Amino acid sequence: MAEHVPPTGLPTDAELWRGVEATVRNVLLPALSDDWARAAAVQLVGLARYAQRRPADPTGDRAAELAAALDSLGHNALVAAHWRGDDVVDVADVLAAVTAVLVAAVDDEGKPLSFEIDGKPRSGRALFETLEDVVARTADHPSESDLDLFFYLWCGPRSPLFGKDKITTFERYLVEDPTTHTETKNPYFRLIHDAGIVAGFGMEEPQHFHDLVGGEH
Repeated sequence: MAEHVPPTGLPTDAELWRGVEATVRNVLLPALSDDWARAAAVQLVGLARYAQRRPADPTGDRAAELAAALDSLGHNALVAAHWRGDDVVDVADVLAAVTAVLVAAVDDEGKPLSFEIDGKPRSGRALFETLEDVVARTADHPSESDLDLFFYLWCGPRSPLFGKDKITTFERYLVEDPTTHTETKNPYFRLIHDAGIVAGFGMEEPQHFHDLVGGEH
């Protein structure tokens, strides 16, 4: 990992973590008698050692690749509606733009599915804009219905953030029968391989579409 170099006279990140490791191992740990507390201290020592050796975070490089792909598709109306190009420097903004452009709930023919929010059916771009409003207001003044929708976004079949018929985490942990472990992806993940559907998004070069998707999950 490229280490941050502080001003002259200040310790580096690695030196700080080495200090934490030595303090916990040589001072704190010998003073603890409780087994649980000692186990926690040992974990802290391991964390401090990992922090000194962890590889560089690849998020920035990956976001830069996504940004380059979006730049190459700037002539596309769908991309242009969500992408500001050179004005975007934050990783979160890049990922938000990718999500807004490409992660859509679609039916077997590639048409956006309608999703009722606040009593009105929403689909396509309008769906994402409304979901963004719901998430923002849930953070400020959560209502019971907004909290329900917030939870649905995590694992709901129509959620553009999940995109599967069900979540089977508990089955995979607790049920031996592998047939109970299947999570069926919605048509979006099949249709991204269809040149006609890709063209429907206005993408002239399908390989860029796959660059933006970033692989299936």
